[in-house]
Amino acid sequence: MNALTCTPEGELYDPWDGVNDLKAGRVRFVGDAAQRIEEDHLRLLRFFRFHAWYGKGAPDSDGLAASAAWAPSLRKLSGERIQHEMLKLLAASDPAPVIKMMAANGVLAEVVPDAKDTRFLRGLIAIEAEADPLRRLAALMRPSATAAAAHNLAQHWRLSKDDHERLAALLSPPEPIGSNLDKRGLRQELYAHGAERVFDWLLLVWAGQPDDGGGFRAMIEDARHWQPITLPVKGADALALGISAGPEVGAILRTVENWWIDTDFAPARGECLEKLRAVAAARQA
Repeated sequence: MNALTCTPEGELYDPWDGVNDLKAGRVRFVGDAAQRIEEDHLRLLRFFRFHAWYGKGAPDSDGLAASAAWAPSLRKLSGERIQHEMLKLLAASDPAPVIKMMAANGVLAEVVPDAKDTRFLRGLIAIEAEADPLRRLAALMRPSATAAAAHNLAQHWRLSKDDHERLAALLSPPEPIGSNLDKRGLRQELYAHGAERVFDWLLLVWAGQPDDGGGFRAMIEDARHWQPITLPVKGADALALGISAGPEVGAILRTVENWWIDTDFAPARGECLEKLRAVAAARQA
């Protein structure tokens, strides 16, 4: 289908029967599959990516056999090219069957060494509202991969700094994130990490616990509507009490903030100022 061409006047050239391939959902190499992969090893990944997006039924047997035979050649590709293809593949409507096929034929181990099975990926696809390739990558690497594995993959794939940090965080959800997290605990996690990060964690943990859907749905809805909040007192308030500028100001504010968090963020500015005075007085005594 990639060999299809068209003139500006609309005349179609189809030397390899690409139109019928498109209609049938048939993804195949032009000519000899092994020769095409030898010419450009990235075509191996593109075979699976195209099948995830456009393929129907079983993959082309010649293409699959050539891909399995040439899987080690993927080590010769730059990380950027692998990243580009894999994130596009993971953005398909349901890439899990193709990912499983890649694993069975020795391809997945060459590009995502820490991917062991598709259970978390399949679970995530079933519950997410829209595809997020990086979150799906984290699901593919769970449950055994760690932040260190994220670092290794990010270095090889040349992920951006933001994507590197996000992938590492996705693979290291805080222990409290789970179906038993109450509303108060959820608010604490949202305050500490932000709604976007907590939303990611909830989806990933839920993906591995499909029977606990009710609790996760409620928490995700709360995360969607979370409005960021800030401690009602600032460093200027501590300085106004005569505290010298420096580390002492931060230590006092942290004590007040911990108290504010423990009281479920309920105290308003007046109460926080009183607590600030009390903490400052105690530290100065």
